[in-house]
Amino acid sequence: MKKTPFKEMVDNYQIKSFEYNNSQYYCICFAAAEEIFDPENYLYTFSDREDAFGIFKLKSKKLEAEDFFYKIAFFKALIFKEDSPYNIDYFQSLKIY
Repeated sequence: MKKTPFKEMVDNYQIKSFEYNNSQYYCICFAAAEEIFDPENYLYTFSDREDAFGIFKLKSKKLEAEDFFYKIAFFKALIFKEDSPYNIDYFQSLKIY
């Protein structure tokens, strides 16, 4: 990971909480809100139980000497239910230096 994107991720690290369909959810934000809630982003479920999701921005890059494109995913946020395998206490105590 390059230094600048990592610094931006650390600078924007936040935990938000919200209720949806009578369940408590948490959102770990690794980018500014306008980057997370961009309609061009993708939401992926991490399990069949649909209790954790990742928000990603996909960009295509072309290899210089070829007609080959590949996708790069930028992880913008993690959203998970309170009863998911993710531990909110861990995230709340996380110190990033």
